[in-house]
Amino acid sequence: MLERCEEDNQGFSPEEKQGLYRAIFERRDVRSQFRPDPIPSAILTRVLAAAHHAPSVGFMQPWDFIIIDDPTIRTAVKHMFTRENARATKNYTGEQAVLYRAMKLEGILDSPLNLCVTCDRTRGGPHVLGRNTILETDLFSVCLAVQNLWLAARAENLGVGWVSILDPVELAQLLGLPAHVHPVAYLCLGYVREFLPEPELQQKGWRARVPLETLVHHNRWGTTMPDCAWLGANSYDKQPLSPMKEQSMTAATHTKLLRQETIEQLDGTTTVLSYFEPTEETMQALVKDLFEHNWQRIVVGPCIQGAVFEVCFQQPPKLSYLDGYLTVNLGPWHFHLCVGTHTGTSSEELRRKRPVAEIAFFEDRGRGCAGGQSWGLRMWNGFGEQMTTVFLPNPFLSDEQKILREPQWERLRLWYELREKYLGEPMPQEWKPVEAPDENPFLHGHGA
Repeated sequence: MLERCEEDNQGFSPEEKQGLYRAIFERRDVRSQFRPDPIPSAILTRVLAAAHHAPSVGFMQPWDFIIIDDPTIRTAVKHMFTRENARATKNYTGEQAVLYRAMKLEGILDSPLNLCVTCDRTRGGPHVLGRNTILETDLFSVCLAVQNLWLAARAENLGVGWVSILDPVELAQLLGLPAHVHPVAYLCLGYVREFLPEPELQQKGWRARVPLETLVHHNRWGTTMPDCAWLGANSYDKQPLSPMKEQSMTAATHTKLLRQETIEQLDGTTTVLSYFEPTEETMQALVKDLFEHNWQRIVVGPCIQGAVFEVCFQQPPKLSYLDGYLTVNLGPWHFHLCVGTHTGTSSEELRRKRPVAEIAFFEDRGRGCAGGQSWGLRMWNGFGEQMTTVFLPNPFLSDEQKILREPQWERLRLWYELREKYLGEPMPQEWKPVEAPDENPFLHGHGA
């Protein structure tokens, strides 16, 4: 009888277990959150290797992976989807039809890469071990490879979307597949602006997750477990916040709107400023929210008439504090921002006026510089001098500051989340502000 060896180091640490379950429970079918950033070849290799290490019937390994970056092919696939999706729409009526038409169900042209995972139904010869009775086990095996790829991608912070509304015969012809090779999954891959907190179909009210306890049977179909209370326990819980994160959340909870100010600029742009108290505790929480959790989504730098410094981060900055000064360090360059108690000067006035004295959310509405539409935060010291501006994601611009043909209002999520946290405002029902234009003002040129 074999006995388990406790010293073989084949177990998983608590942190490793947590990482696996997190990937499983936080995996999402991504459709509308893709960013155009290229996927590094090393990361793509790791994701494909994970797929290739999936279990397969008789170790058949029937999968192949077609990496698709040709715009012509992807456009043809998009046209195929559009046609098939129009046919699928006819399956629904009433409110369900309205909801179906409103949902974006693919990211074929939005994602930097498409990937078709195929099944070679002849691989392994005419007699594959374990496939004698259930011939479809080769297709099942490919689905396991897709799942491996999906979880590995989530661990690498990549989003994956499965486009299933395609004609498989037409897709096979488009990709030049041999007759014995079947397209199983057409996937969209790429970095995303965010991973939704719950599946998108559940979030939009299409379907809800079925309770686990209703799906587990005892010995025979329809017979419930004698005691299924244990099935109701959540099998995955996020790790509790670290003490610093708990402190940040607590600090933000106690902040509120101090006052609001509307300024009419010389070019006709209206700037709405919403001020809150820049206590040291609040500033440390905000620093983490901006430079630690959302560094890839913000643009930072002083913004005054005649000069705008727009700094984008290509990697997470290192943060440190000394004598009230925050240092945001990226190696070749860094900057300092006084956000707390400062004692490194003999001047009492400088000790009081160097730190952030005022901070406000700002929203520019109009047709001035940069299209006249921007959202962010601005900080001033005790002398009334602007210290820096933090631009938040703009629905009219991509993360790479490229003009979007159509506004993506969900890009204002961070704006609303931060206002909820630091001003106590409730999240809106719709992302689009009432005052926002329907078309992208950037398309008409700066300063129009």
